[in-house]
Amino acid sequence: GGIVIKQAGEDARDKCISFKESFQFVKNKMLSLVCAGILIAFIRSVINTSISNIPYVGGLFNLIVSILGLIFSIFVELLVFVTYPYIILGEKGAIDAISASAHHFFEKKLQVFIIWLIESVITLVITFIFAIPFITIILPFILSHFHLVPHPHLFSPICLAGSVIILSIGIAIALVFSYAVTARYYISAIGGTDE
Repeated sequence: GGIVIKQAGEDARDKCISFKESFQFVKNKMLSLVCAGILIAFIRSVINTSISNIPYVGGLFNLIVSILGLIFSIFVELLVFVTYPYIILGEKGAIDAISASAHHFFEKKLQVFIIWLIESVITLVITFIFAIPFITIILPFILSHFHLVPHPHLFSPICLAGSVIILSIGIAIALVFSYAVTARYYISAIGGTDE
């Protein structure tokens, strides 16, 4: 992800950079990237644990708590939207990058939300398109487990492996797209300069 961000950021600045140069640069940022990922995961888990510990008093309240959990997850996602570009392109450490990303979100809430929404929809579409072969192979087995359709007799492990490979390629393309969008957004909205 860091390599994609570095290359997309340099491309947006009309600079050419090789994969080797990107790798060398990102290698020095690896600790900050890992620390930021751990901190973001910790924040999400604290929120999810707090929400999941709310006692459920019936189906409607359970639905409300689930929606609340989704809203908080999206809020965290928006807060940390440009954390990794801040680390790679803005030369910040993990905590400073998370803080700067949150600060940027509070200044440009609507702009960040619109970019995040467009990126998320396109990423989901890409993933879904590449998931179609996997779904068409695995769905009959799931439905037959619940006795909704007869058990499929023809099953090829090669087809399943091929569909998993296609799905993996789709997920990789979606991730590269997502990282490139955040890098381009960082360059255009923040200008590559520290706030």
